[in-house]
Amino acid sequence: MLCVTCDGHIGVCDKEDIVVFTPDGELLRRFSQGGPPGWLDDYIVHVNNKFYVSYISTHCVKVFSNEGQFLFSFGEKGEDQGQFKFPQGLAVDKNDCLLVADRDDQCVKIFSLDGDFLGKFGKEGDELGEFYSPIDVAVASDGSVFVVEFGNKRVQLFNE
Repeated sequence: MLCVTCDGHIGVCDKEDIVVFTPDGELLRRFSQGGPPGWLDDYIVHVNNKFYVSYISTHCVKVFSNEGQFLFSFGEKGEDQGQFKFPQGLAVDKNDCLLVADRDDQCVKIFSLDGDFLGKFGKEGDELGEFYSPIDVAVASDGSVFVVEFGNKRVQLFNE
């Protein structure tokens, strides 16, 4: 997956590395994901000169400096607060909270940018506000949150 940094560069996750390009496609840097390779569907977001990358294979989010230095990770496999069951899509809301679509826990989890668990929303189901395999999340400029569900084949909109 990919993201655009505040300076217009493009960050891309591939199977083994994170690669950063200029908008013209010039390679700026390549750095390791800091441990075992993730799967091809790792997600990435850039905020405050840091890359946040979800790892569904190791059930965590890893954080890297703008230059590619591994800083810290949070999460582990499980269903308790701060744990994941296949974290995928990432977004940052207008309060600088990291939203993580947790596919197999059927919810979106909310963290501080330091990795502290703040809460979650959603549960398994097919009614409004419920999810079946949420795989991505996005935040619009007005603060609205969009959640993409694989299982229910829909996008839900949440207004603040």
